[in-house]
Amino acid sequence: MSAAVAHAAPTGAASARPHAAAPAAAGARPRAGGGLRICVPLRLVVGAQYRDAALRTYIKIAALALRPAGCRAKVVTIAGWLGTSASEIERGLRDLQNPDPVDGITEVLTTRKTMRDGTGESAHRTVRPVETDAGELFVWIPVRAADVLRPRLLRLYGAIAYAQARRMPLTVRELADHLRHESGDHQGETLTERQTARLLDELAATGWITVHHRQGPRGRHAYEANPSPLHRCSSRWERPGTASSSPSPTPPISSSRTSSPSSRRPATWPRPRSPISPSSSPG
Repeated sequence: MSAAVAHAAPTGAASARPHAAAPAAAGARPRAGGGLRICVPLRLVVGAQYRDAALRTYIKIAALALRPAGCRAKVVTIAGWLGTSASEIERGLRDLQNPDPVDGITEVLTTRKTMRDGTGESAHRTVRPVETDAGELFVWIPVRAADVLRPRLLRLYGAIAYAQARRMPLTVRELADHLRHESGDHQGETLTERQTARLLDELAATGWITVHHRQGPRGRHAYEANPSPLHRCSSRWERPGTASSSPSPTPPISSSRTSSPSSRRPATWPRPRSPISPSSSPG
């Protein structure tokens, strides 16, 4: 297996890929109603080296890069569309533009268009093609979810969407393993099950996931990632009861549902090899 996919794909993953290969041209898939999903490397969802902000920054850049002119939006413009600060987008871009310290992969390629005197055009950005043919693991995430969910909830949604595509039952502890404190005394540590359970409740309240109580294996809850929210939440962070003024250049996706995950055959949750544990095998 090449170094480019070693981080995201456990041993033997090439023979059991979770999805059909992404469209070669753009790594995007339309849905009925004019919506769009982006093929996202799983490493951005489960990799400890990526901040929460990196995932939604990647999805927005990948969506904008589909336009004929490519992604030429300034950082402040992207921040405005996502309803966040320019500094948050810059932090996400820093993770995406810098080579991974272990395998050297760069997720976002940037071509500078600014002159030394500060004049010129905004940078042109593209994303690395996901190497699906080489067995790299990935997950489809709606662009609209990146537009409206706050970074940590989007990461949680991505983990649930991947597990759903793989027909894997999930526990709160397994989800907590992919969520980490990014500041404070516990920086770098995974969240507790109680903290993750509160996030699951918050995400379920937005309508982006459905919790099937006690319908999973051994009486556990089963989590279903919805392709669009089941009810209207007008806030930029998808919190009911507040208004949003954040524009977005991407249309909404359809409201079609997927089947309940409780009826699907379970698989094994993949563990990235690095940098969390360079020599670990899939758990």
